[in-house]
Amino acid sequence: MTSGTVPIPKDPITKKRVHGGYEFFYQGWKHPNPTKFNCRLGSDMNTVFPEGREVQLDAVYLKKMGLTKKRMEDCDALFFYQLLVPIANPAFSGIKDDM
Repeated sequence: MTSGTVPIPKDPITKKRVHGGYEFFYQGWKHPNPTKFNCRLGSDMNTVFPEGREVQLDAVYLKKMGLTKKRMEDCDALFFYQLLVPIANPAFSGIKDDM
C-alpha cells in the first residue's frame, strides 16, 4: 500500500494474524480484564472522549502540525482525523520531530 502498510494474512493453522512476534486484530480487540488503568473505559467508536476523559487542545502542538485559521474555517476534517488516527507513518510527514 502507498503508506507502507502490509496486510497480515491469517495463519491457516492457528487462525491468528501474527508477524514479528505481534498479533494483529483486524476486527478489534477487547481486554479480557478491563480497568481504568489498562484501557479507556467508556470510550468506543462513537464516544472517543467519555465523561471524565475530557481533554484540552495543545495550541503550540497543533500549530507545529500545521493548524491554521484557514484550516479551521474550511473545516478540514481530514487534518484533525490524521492527528488522532495517523493514516500513514508519521516519519514520512515532512514535519520535524513528527514521530
